Amino acid sequence: MSPDEPPSLRTRLDLRRGILLMCAAVVTFTISSTMVKGLGPGYPVSQIVFFRCVLAFVPIFFVVHRAGGWHVLRTKRPGAHLFRVAVGGVALFIGFYALTLMPLADYFAFTYAAPLFATLLSIPILGERVGIRRWSAVAVGFAGVLVMLQPGFKSFAYAEMVAIGAAFTYALAIIAVRNLARTEHSASTVFYFTFAGMLLSAAILPFEWRTPTLRELGLLLGIGLMSGIGQLLVTDAYRLAPTSVVAPFDYTSMLWALVLGYALFGDFPEPIVLAGAAVVIASGVYIIYRETVRGVTRPPIAPTPLK
Repeated sequence: MSPDEPPSLRTRLDLRRGILLMCAAVVTFTISSTMVKGLGPGYPVSQIVFFRCVLAFVPIFFVVHRAGGWHVLRTKRPGAHLFRVAVGGVALFIGFYALTLMPLADYFAFTYAAPLFATLLSIPILGERVGIRRWSAVAVGFAGVLVMLQPGFKSFAYAEMVAIGAAFTYALAIIAVRNLARTEHSASTVFYFTFAGMLLSAAILPFEWRTPTLRELGLLLGIGLMSGIGQLLVTDAYRLAPTSVVAPFDYTSMLWALVLGYALFGDFPEPIVLAGAAVVIASGVYIIYRETVRGVTRPPIAPTPLK
């Protein structure tokens, strides 16, 4: 279809479905994050990760089946998968830990810095070229992070440093996924990451196990199911619509985080945090736009908390 040719009805419907699926995925992931926070500080992170990975296999098996069966899991790049598993696992553990320490919306605001880190890391790791416009967007985005941190006006809080660490490890996970996407099916990437996360958390679990109450068990089961369903919805969203259309809707998680954080925990970010988050989001959306202009076809540099 030429640029001047109006999109067909099928194309318009696919775009709408892609957007709706992404919005639904954002809701499920935010609910999952809210459930993590609902378990409270001090709850064993390995236990959260274990239930998240085990229950997520339900929709993942469906994705593998739809992709053509078990043969999509064959790989000649075990080292690349191992790197993705390592950085993704660390990101998952740190992210869940950060969630238990700070308000929900604050957590999302700081982890939105992940695309900024990923843009910088793509240069030495993937050999990508970053032009002056994306460099400018990254600089503006990190200025937004500094606005949230307020250096010189307050001491750095431990929770905020953990959230920044989560954003950096998420960025490494993004780079690992982009690297694998050159040769691997997305179903295999998700499967191996989830399988390894289950094994790692199971190895730690005997040392941290805490028999859950009925409420806690419900939250643990919900975290896994919501995460798995969200992954399925994201996969379909990117299948139906271009990255430039659906990826920016990932940032609507801030709206849900504000609503759920205030309604369930009575938390509301300081205005300075919201202002900084707005700057970070704007820079992230522009980075997605520039990637579209350059014709980047690998997975987008978009926010990825707890995915």
